[in-house]
Parts: sequence; C-alpha cells; structure tokens
Amino acid sequence: MFPQAAEPDAFGAPSFATPKITATVPVIRVRELGIRGDRGEWRISNATFAVRAGEIVGIAGVEGSGHHDLLQALAGVREPAAGVLELPSRVSFVPGDRHRDALILDAPLYENLALHGAGARTGLVDWSAVRARTKVVMDAFDVRGRSPRDRAGSLSGGNQQRFVLGRELDSDPQLLVAENPTRGLDLQATAAVHGRLRAAAAGGVAVIVHSADLDELLALAHRVLVVHAGTVQEIPPDRDRAWQAMVGAG
Repeated sequence: MFPQAAEPDAFGAPSFATPKITATVPVIRVRELGIRGDRGEWRISNATFAVRAGEIVGIAGVEGSGHHDLLQALAGVREPAAGVLELPSRVSFVPGDRHRDALILDAPLYENLALHGAGARTGLVDWSAVRARTKVVMDAFDVRGRSPRDRAGSLSGGNQQRFVLGRELDSDPQLLVAENPTRGLDLQATAAVHGRLRAAAAGGVAVIVHSADLDELLALAHRVLVVHAGTVQEIPPDRDRAWQAMVGAG
C-alpha cells in the first residue's frame, strides 16, 4: 500500500514536518564523482557525499550549474566519467519535463504505466494486469481521470504529475530522484506532491529533489547540496547562504 500524504497547511505544504531520519547506512555513496557534458567538458568535478534511507536531500543550482547532469547520474541515466557512484538496485526518476521525458501524451495511461522498467522487461506483457495496476495508482494518487484508458495528454498538469510520481513510487524504489516535480502546478497540486515526497521518505525511500524555487527546497529537504560551476557543497539550511553559494558569492 502506498504511504498516505497529509492535508496541506495554509502555506500549501503538508501539515506534518519532514520526517526524522533513523537510518545510518547510506543508500547512495558518491566519491570524487566527475561527469562530462555532451562536448566532453566537465559538468561536475570531485563531488563527494552520501544519502541515507528516509532522507530528503535538496539539490540547488542555477541554470547551467551542472545540477541537471548530477541528477541524471544519480538517477542512473547518465554515465559518470570519473570517481565512484554507488546506487541501490531500485531507482525511480521523475524528470523535469514530464511531456518530453516522462509521458507519451497520445498513449493511454496504462501504456504509460508500463514504461517504467520497459527496457528490462522480457516476455509478453499482461495488459489486463497493467490496466488493473494503473487503476490502483490512479486511486492512490488521486489522479482524476475516467479510466486507465484515458490518454495521458487529456489530464491536467497536476494530474499528469501525480500519475508520474505514482508510477515511479509503484515500483517500490529505494531511491527517488525528482527534478522540479512541482513546476507549472497550482498550490493544491504542489501541496499534494510535497506530501507524497515526504510520505515516501517516511516510508524509508531516499529522496533527492531539485527545485528552481529555493524556498520550496529549503522547506522540503533535511539537507541542501548546492551545485555551482560543477562543484558540489553542502550548505546549512539558510536561504541567504544557499543563494550566495548558488551564484558563487559565498
């Protein structure tokens, strides 16, 4: 059963606090990690950090800082060029552009659900079971559509994002990487996504999240890692210090 999110408070965030961390063994270990861009340039250099189960770690960075490359590597979709990256066996990814990278808008929801792990699947797909599971995800994440046969493109942005998040959490991940998961959403839909991320962490999932909204990131995360010009450093959860690090003034 999926963990349930709390009702939002007046700020738009769930009424319960970000859960306390009880795990001590890291789920992710990063040591002297280097990531190259498409032209061979270094996008990330010598990054070292760890993330524990049940922890929400925020990744902050302005456009072009290298944070996108780091998120892709942590999600297992970009190969590091140097260093050590130890990831768990079950990793889920909510990409920043759901229309381009997470959904086939003209396909029904049940086919979009089957996209998760499609590259590793062998044999015939039991589409009846996939449709039934899609209905479970829709109900659990309050995806407001008529049926699993609805086209993904027929849903509102908030419902699309809840579906993508539900699909990724349906695989029982040990790590969830989410890039701008509330971009373009209204206050109610944003609060729902916040609640699901916190509930996932409370259930023991390691959550790594990036948001272009620094205030949102500080409200969600236990810790914040700032990426600037390819370097990664942990910053105390203070808005001024985080912003200075993001623009290279700290």
